[in-house]
Amino acid sequence: MLCLDLDDFKSVNDRLGHAAGDELLKQTVAATREVLRPEDAVARVGGDEFVVVLSDADEATVRTVAARIEAAVRRHTGVSIGAATAPHDGDTLETLLHVADRRLYRVKQQRRGGDRPLDGHGLLSTDTVGA
Repeated sequence: MLCLDLDDFKSVNDRLGHAAGDELLKQTVAATREVLRPEDAVARVGGDEFVVVLSDADEATVRTVAARIEAAVRRHTGVSIGAATAPHDGDTLETLLHVADRRLYRVKQQRRGGDRPLDGHGLLSTDTVGA
């Protein structure tokens, strides 16, 4: 599972209006879908946050897909991504969502000047996706 959060989305709405924000959300979904497999899913869960559920994906696949999503979405806007995998991080969607969301916010914290190096997908450089 991946959690995505658009960087500085509020400023898009504030500066360019809600129609521009809506268009950016559509572009985000389209860009994300371009790099997903047919069996994977993306859903908007609120505001500027999205969840991607990857079917039968190991750690390497999760990292690869997260990097592809980041590259595709960054053509339109900044994005932060957190990842979690089953069964190591949990065995329910709720638990996986919690872990991925926590890792997402570690990415945001690090970008704001936190002191723990991350790999860009919410994972500490010494973590694995399942750690």
